[in-house]
Amino acid sequence: MTSVRGGEMVLLENMTPEGRLVLQLPALLPTFTAHINGRQEDHSALLTTVVIAVEQRKLSLVWQTSLPVRNRDVDYLDCTHIRMAP
Repeated sequence: MTSVRGGEMVLLENMTPEGRLVLQLPALLPTFTAHINGRQEDHSALLTTVVIAVEQRKLSLVWQTSLPVRNRDVDYLDCTHIRMAP
């Protein structure tokens, strides 16, 4: 299975009154910086879900990420900063 990265062209046929909808997925790349117990851990995410609500003309993208954390640091996740880069 090919993964979706963003930037791809999407063609929907026979799903709209016009008969055809063409769109390009945004080519966004979120990066994350987690602050854990006084240190910073940078990590990236994968685009895992694309939802196209045709009737509402809405597009939703979902990215997932994970970050291994040492047992002693589990209670010390202070915050995570998210940046979006085109």
